Formats: sequence, C-alpha cells, structure tokens
Amino acid sequence: MALIELGSGFHPELTGRENVYLSGAILGMRRREVTAKLDSIVEFAGVAEFIDVPVKWYSSGMYVRLGFAIAAHLEMDILLVDEVLAVGDAAFQAKCFARIAELKRDGATILLISHDLAAVERLCSRAVLLDHGRAVLIGQAREVVATYQRVVEGAPVDAAVGRTNREDAEILSIEITDRESRPVASMATGAPALARIRYAAKRELTAPRFDLFFYGFEDGTLQSQCRGEESEAVQAGEGTAEFELPALGLQPGVYTLGATMTERGAPAACAWSYGRATLYVSEGRGLQGRFYMPFVFRHRPPEPAPARRVG
Repeated sequence: MALIELGSGFHPELTGRENVYLSGAILGMRRREVTAKLDSIVEFAGVAEFIDVPVKWYSSGMYVRLGFAIAAHLEMDILLVDEVLAVGDAAFQAKCFARIAELKRDGATILLISHDLAAVERLCSRAVLLDHGRAVLIGQAREVVATYQRVVEGAPVDAAVGRTNREDAEILSIEITDRESRPVASMATGAPALARIRYAAKRELTAPRFDLFFYGFEDGTLQSQCRGEESEAVQAGEGTAEFELPALGLQPGVYTLGATMTERGAPAACAWSYGRATLYVSEGRGLQGRFYMPFVFRHRPPEPAPARRVG
C-alpha cells in the first residue's frame, strides 16, 4: 500500500461517504469491510459533520485527512509513505504517527521517504541516505540522520559519511516537557514548558553556550531562538541543559526543534542538532498574529464621579 497522493481517487461530485466506498473499492476493500470501518474512518478524519457533503466543497485539509483515514484502515503488509505526514493540524498529525507506529508494531514493513528528520528517527529503525539517486549510507536511523545534518551544514558527502559522531561533542536529544517533567509531543500556545537538551562532551569544553531554535515545519524558516548563558568549563561526559519557557509563544502549527553548543570564542558550533524533534502546537491563549506575547492584564476603571451637592 502506498501513501503518496492522498485522495487521488476521489470524485469531486460525490459525497465524503460515497468517496469512502469508492476509494475503498479501488484499494481492494470489500463493501462490507468498508461499512464495518466507516464510523472509525470518519471519526479518524474528523469530518463527521460533512461526510454527506460533496468533497468538492471540502477544504484541502479535510480532503487529505479523509484520504489518509481510508488508507490507514487497510490491512497491509508493506506501507510506502512518501512525504505525506504533514497533513492536517497538529492533533491529526499525532494520530497519523500513532497509526503508522501501530502498523509497525503489528508487523507491517514501513518504507518512509521524507525530509522530516524527526519522523525518520521516530518511525524507522534503519535508514538510507541518498545523494543524487545514489545510496551513500545505510545504517541505523540516528546515524544516517546525523550524517545528513553534516551534509546540510556544508560538509562534503564523502567526508560526512562514516563519521557518525562529532569529535568534540554531540547533542543526543531535544525534548519538550510539561510541568510534571513528562516529555510531550504537543503543547498549547501560552502553556508553560521546559526544553531539555541532552548532550555528550567528548573532551573538556571551554564555557559552552547553548542555543535553542524553533523552525516552521513546512518551510524550515526560523521562528524563534533562545540563547542561553555561557556555562562553566564542561568536563567530558553526558550532561543536560534546560530552557524554562513560562509561556510558549508559538502559534498553532507544527515546528521542528534545533540546538547548538558553541565554545567561547569558537567560530562555529562544536555540536548541533536540527530537525530531529517535532513539536505540535495546538490552540491555546494565542489570538491573531505571528506569535503569542505573554502578558499580565490589569484594568483600572474610572473613579466614580463625586456626588454633586444640591442646594
């Protein structure tokens, strides 16, 4: 089964319900099988109120959500996923990841083609790095992603391949936690959060500074940066750096996280990690605009006018 162009078999004049049966038949499902799974498909897609409306009136998000929901309810041995996980809002994307992970646990073989490094590390045990159609590295997903990051930073492909770790330091993980220090994949705008960076120093580092970055998932543009203070000298070993965020300023959407470690006076970072962690931000206190501005609201109404004397 391939997830490449979601909803490609839909007929615009047919309703969502009719297209579920049509697409199911194209994908090899019997009518009674579609009927048995219909309620689950509709609930997964979140289009219950519009299931009897022609899909030509659907938004692009509703269209692809329904297409993914149909495909996700197939019984399959091999699943090909080609850059289709950025569908719908943050909550729906989380459901997509959960469904693919469930298929993997059930024994399905997952072939994922993606530039979403967090998805590759999350869903794949092994990965292949392609350069102009040539397989230059096959190995553990984490090692292949690290090599890809070095290539993106500017290292020649031949030099990057086979060098799975930085000589000076390595950022092992970036995660967002809630108030109870539980790692989470989604947060609401305006909610308090903690960003935790786990790293390994291969030698003593001179006053390293940590930087945390938030990038837009769709276009990779930098949305925000948090710059930490320089630390004392760091001995070789594993450590943790944390950024406390009293109120998450990002508006609803999907973001990837990045982090760097830079020694005092160094021209470049000694360790970095880009795109290997994903954050889904749901609607919270944010209103219109590019970001949420934390605030404390106070109101001092006018004092009552003094009573006028009569007489």
